[in-house]
Amino acid sequence: MKLKTFRNKYCILFALVLGILLFQSISIKTSWFINNETIKLEEIESIRGSDFWVLPRIHIDANWSATASTYDWCTGLGSSSNPYIIENVTIDAQNSGSCIYIESTSDYFIIQNCTLTNSQASPNAAIRLDVVSNGKILENNITNNGGRAISVYVGNNILIEDNYIENNGYGVSLTYGNNNKVINNYIEDSDLHGIFLWNSDNNIIIDNEVNHCGYFGVYHGIYVSESGNPSTNNTIRNNYVHNNRGSGIYVDSSNNNTIFGNIIENNLDYGVYLDDSDDVNIIGNKIQGNSDGCISIQSSLNTKEEWNVCDYILDPFIIDELGGGDFTWNQVSQFAWCSGNGSYGNPYKIESVVVDAQSSGSGIQIQNSYTEYFIIYGCLIMNAEATGGEAGIKLDYVHNGTIFNCEISYNYAGIILSNAKNITIELNSIDSNPGQGIILAHSEWNLIINNEQEGSQYYGLFLQAGSNNNSISGNTFQDNTGAATHGDGIRIRDSESNNITNNILMYNDRGIKIEHSSHYNRIINNTILNNTVYGALVIADTAESNSNHFALNSFNNPSAQNAYDNGTNTSWDNGAIGNYWSDYGGVDANDDGIGDTPY
Repeated sequence: MKLKTFRNKYCILFALVLGILLFQSISIKTSWFINNETIKLEEIESIRGSDFWVLPRIHIDANWSATASTYDWCTGLGSSSNPYIIENVTIDAQNSGSCIYIESTSDYFIIQNCTLTNSQASPNAAIRLDVVSNGKILENNITNNGGRAISVYVGNNILIEDNYIENNGYGVSLTYGNNNKVINNYIEDSDLHGIFLWNSDNNIIIDNEVNHCGYFGVYHGIYVSESGNPSTNNTIRNNYVHNNRGSGIYVDSSNNNTIFGNIIENNLDYGVYLDDSDDVNIIGNKIQGNSDGCISIQSSLNTKEEWNVCDYILDPFIIDELGGGDFTWNQVSQFAWCSGNGSYGNPYKIESVVVDAQSSGSGIQIQNSYTEYFIIYGCLIMNAEATGGEAGIKLDYVHNGTIFNCEISYNYAGIILSNAKNITIELNSIDSNPGQGIILAHSEWNLIINNEQEGSQYYGLFLQAGSNNNSISGNTFQDNTGAATHGDGIRIRDSESNNITNNILMYNDRGIKIEHSSHYNRIINNTILNNTVYGALVIADTAESNSNHFALNSFNNPSAQNAYDNGTNTSWDNGAIGNYWSDYGGVDANDDGIGDTPY
């Protein structure tokens, strides 16, 4: 009997020791796994979806503290540093009242990451705030509500940000609401207005997308109105307002509001409509494709309307980093038609606008810009002033720019670079500019590639006054004729060490002319044909042009002299092979592609 008892005790003791060892092993392994994956249990607990709490309707009437102390879904103390928080909640109001209704409180609170649906028609809402201040409504999903998605009545200091709002009666409604912010919300398919301000002052509406609203009648993307008390001093900025049934932005009987830097397009009425609204600023917007037009101003005084793109058309402008123009890069980048931050990876970008200078000044002029990177892309520039100093695009003391895929026509000069460096001119159509196509003066290390230029009387491309070390490649310069002793595809004067390669120079008076102290220029592998006076002309006028180099070019100018050389030390071959001459009279007996006697 004693032996059996001893064995039983031994077995129990062994089992306990084994259990402890196994528990420690499991704990060690579990701890090792969590640490290696950098996962903490409290973090796992905090990762909750918006359906973590599925609740009936919530009503808070000046009783935040009782709510927070009673329910786990509400935390905080109501201070600015520790606000009440309702989050991760899903509510289906089942067409009865509001999903969340808060009234008569100035306590600080946040409603975030909630899914709210099926609230009753107005005055109800998914989130209804009556006589409330100091709230934040963040990152909620608000859909299919019969009334308003978010309604603020007599509300101050409310932030409505990053919400997804779709298929509701109204999107966001501010009534007698002051000093509120509506930021970066997506609002789609509202039956009435997308954003509605009524008797509301000093609100900021910024970075929202509002689209396809107003399908219960002619309602608008953003509507600012009044009933006895105008809505004043509101800022509507950097929003994307499109495809709404009424106007994009409608301001009715409300003064001193600002509409700045918005993209407003494809709405069924006007882009912007003002009625009986004084002192409204409409600045820097991109307004296009709206059925009734860009802007309509009715019975409104002292409207400031400037620098808007209306159906792609923009007034000529000057960007000057020293402040001597219409604006600086920082200022213009706030307009809807200019993007980027001026860095190498994200340059300022002016895109897809039509600038008609109307015979006054240049179309786009940029000056005193050295550190900013920029692109002028896909623009139509025309009708710059008919003098030698103006152009479709003029860059004066400018570095780090690109002019790409633009059409530049009917200016006296197409493009002028003066004291410019590191500029790329690429894939542009530069035609019908009666003076010159492209002019470089005191400009070095620029790249001119793959452009089509034609129809100037003086020069297709003019490199002058110390324009050195530029690369000119893959361009066509043609039909530059008419002015006495001019009419050149390319003219080089007082400039050196430029590379002219793989271009087509045709139907000009002279294909290329090099003159007056122009040295060490390399003209390689160009096609020079059907020019009427000379294919290539190198001359010594008041100063010699030395050591220019021609090789591998094709000269075929049957009605002109292929080349005339009056320079010094011009080379016409690369040491092994020269150029193709259409009028070569010698033979190639060994058929190696090189004439047996020099041209």
